[in-house]
Amino acid sequence: MVDFQNGRLIIREFESVASAHLAASRLASAAVTDAGGSSGPDFRLLEVAPTAGGAWVCAFVNSTTAVSAGVDRFAKDNQFEIVTIDQSVINAFLSLGPQVDKTTRAIGIIENESIASVFRSAQAYVHSGIALLEIRVKRSGPRGAYAFFKLNLEKTELPNQLAMQEVPLVGDYRRFF
Repeated sequence: MVDFQNGRLIIREFESVASAHLAASRLASAAVTDAGGSSGPDFRLLEVAPTAGGAWVCAFVNSTTAVSAGVDRFAKDNQFEIVTIDQSVINAFLSLGPQVDKTTRAIGIIENESIASVFRSAQAYVHSGIALLEIRVKRSGPRGAYAFFKLNLEKTELPNQLAMQEVPLVGDYRRFF
């Protein structure tokens, strides 16, 4: 298993699954070319999958390697978005985020039709000290993504990002988290 540290996500949404797969193949090729034949653990395609509005590609690149320059160049030339993240954001996306506990009073939810916007806002909330539980990409209904955060007993000042809906974590609803 790859241990993801701080780095960048390379994200783009497409109208079709075929377009997403073609772009993912080209992105992986750019990583291999700049790494001299093998991108190793510095580049990983995380997801090439259908979404509510088409399909998306998500890759991780380590920020401090030779691979990152070629991947960044390819991403910019092909309208991918580059989102700088830390390990807690990648863990939440991979469903390895923290769990709720007795001090969790509520769940915070952000949602947007842009997958990259959700990742950017999630990073800002994490940077302000709010624990990110999970990020999910919508597979049906309206396009986009959403993220769940752990809100503890103490109030935290929220950054100026996507609006967060606070949902009390009480009774049987608690078992969903």
